[in-house]
Amino acid sequence: MGIPDPQATQTAPVLRSPRPAAPLPPPATAQAPTVRSPAPSTQPVVPPQAGTEKPTERKGSGSGFIVSAGYVVTNEHVISGCRKLTVRRGEGRHEARLARARASMDLALLEVPALKATKAPGIRTNALLGEDVTVAGHPLSGLLSADIIVTSGQVNALSGLRDDVRLLQISAPIQPGNSGGPLVDTSGNIVGVVVSKLDAARLQKMIGDVPQNVNFAIKPEFLREFLGTADVTYQTGQLGRRLENFKIAQVARTFTVQVECF
Repeated sequence: MGIPDPQATQTAPVLRSPRPAAPLPPPATAQAPTVRSPAPSTQPVVPPQAGTEKPTERKGSGSGFIVSAGYVVTNEHVISGCRKLTVRRGEGRHEARLARARASMDLALLEVPALKATKAPGIRTNALLGEDVTVAGHPLSGLLSADIIVTSGQVNALSGLRDDVRLLQISAPIQPGNSGGPLVDTSGNIVGVVVSKLDAARLQKMIGDVPQNVNFAIKPEFLREFLGTADVTYQTGQLGRRLENFKIAQVARTFTVQVECF
């Protein structure tokens, strides 16, 4: 028995960002998938009366990584609607300022002066089909480890759903909170930005089977273009000596951060 065509029952298969997200805008060269997930609250904020202020509560969190001295990249949907942003790296928590965002790429650049002395990784020019990759980030914050969590997999395709040219398909598992985190190659370079996953539960209803580990990352080409328009200096990385998995995790820990939205 053949697999039913999901396009016969729905206009597009469904993606889900690893944390509540705004829809991924359509690319110029391919029909866009539908991204399902509620956006963070953007209701107007009424200033409290004197003496009635309440402690600021965290609305959510995602992941990010240092790309240059004092600058961090994450997903645009991670910071959308936030009144205040902080970046946590190890035991330190630092104030961050939104420097630039581009919804069409789902990328955001944060300025974090406290991280100016931190070395940034190199950024590859492109990914290779079939290469091994590691996802680093802070998924399920408050439930899992406060340290970075890493998963591994491969680059399964050089385009996303319906040949979305901005994305890579990867098999490394991701969870809520991984959005905006780095996709790291075997030499410790950045080869993508984690962004979304296929909504397996909804697709199961459409085709009668559960897709496994169908996840997506923004290509390094688009990250480099984004940083170029922001006049941010970054290092170019090249695939070189292969590091052992624990070494990759150690390297990723030096530049991976948690992005907190208030």
